[in-house]
Amino acid sequence: MPSLRRLSYSLCLSRIIPPHHSPAPLLFLCLCPSLSSCLSFSRSPVTVMVPDFQLIMENMLMSEGYTTAAELAKKFYTLYKLSGDLLGGNPSPPGKQLHYDWGLRAIGSVLRVAGAFLRGEKAQLQVQAEVIKLKEELNKETVEDIYEQGLLMRALRDFNIAKIAGDDAIVFMGLIKDLFGEVYDLMPKKRDYDFEDRVRELSIEEEATRFPKKLVPSDYFVQNVVDLQDLLSLRHSVFAIGLSGNNKSTVWKMLSKLWTRGYGNNPAGIGKTIWKDINPKSITPNELYGFINIATREWKDGMLSVVMRDYQNAPDSNPKWVILDGDLDANWIENMNSVMDDNRLLTLASNERIRLLPHMRMVFEIRANPNPNPTPNPNPNPNPNPNPSPNPGLRDPRPRLRLARHCHARGHPAHL
Repeated sequence: MPSLRRLSYSLCLSRIIPPHHSPAPLLFLCLCPSLSSCLSFSRSPVTVMVPDFQLIMENMLMSEGYTTAAELAKKFYTLYKLSGDLLGGNPSPPGKQLHYDWGLRAIGSVLRVAGAFLRGEKAQLQVQAEVIKLKEELNKETVEDIYEQGLLMRALRDFNIAKIAGDDAIVFMGLIKDLFGEVYDLMPKKRDYDFEDRVRELSIEEEATRFPKKLVPSDYFVQNVVDLQDLLSLRHSVFAIGLSGNNKSTVWKMLSKLWTRGYGNNPAGIGKTIWKDINPKSITPNELYGFINIATREWKDGMLSVVMRDYQNAPDSNPKWVILDGDLDANWIENMNSVMDDNRLLTLASNERIRLLPHMRMVFEIRANPNPNPTPNPNPNPNPNPNPSPNPGLRDPRPRLRLARHCHARGHPAHL
């Protein structure tokens, strides 16, 4: 552009510093979660570009191998747009549930899952589609539409249903049924009844180090274990949110015991599930991540860096979990950005990068996620458990455990 005589980039973290005044147009690259805080210095009108979600969905679906990408992208966009308008969350106006995320990051995650379904089950679904073709006397193009719609519908349902809270699930499933009515009944959610029975059996086994020694295998507790397993198969970073006594620790301990005994969807098939429990609020960030001594320039490892390095260098591929049991705050969660996003890297002050391998998982056990970032957050979650019982550990028969992947340190965890 000839009129663009000066290109000025300002990297904005918590505030933006205005450049020197110039009559030429300026371009700002802003990484703030709240756009209003980034542009608060401006005294002139500002034009903001909104991405075309439907076009992005269509291109990503084509890249994943879907031949009917245009039609599927329209349905995908309609589902997320209506879900945001009815249920609230990012990027739609806040509603009764502020933690829902219908933005680009969630869209990309769903489409990667849909692509994995297509590549892994295409041959099997083509056989099923041929059976449908013979029964319904459909042409080949219609058969391809059927199994591709079914795969996308299944990815949308399985990826999002765990984060939908309470009666919102009825609204969300109703939208899916309206948009994917042709394949809704062809893709029922799979249930592993044998795994559920194993959860009930292990729950009533006595454990000397646990109080009480036996658990009550309620249907809600069994569903929590099943949902956690489903989430860990899709996501490498999971949040368990709830008040004390709401089975947060019991659920992941039960799942680790099941995987160790060879039950469920253990990625390693069979092998001991190893976990380390760290309370990041009980130590300083330097003790958690490590630090460089200013005087001697020597590197001192922290607890998390030691654990993740040991996991990375372990010769086996057994499941390994890092449990961070402590409320969120900006002092320690900011450094987890690159671990919880698609990079899966822990970058230390010593320039060492520790990768989160495919068999490693991060589980965050917290009471709430009010606002982990000191900068303004447009989607805080101040009350993830709106109806806690007076004594949830003893009297609440249905604990409000919520599980989710934290898409971004400033982002919006999806709840169950």
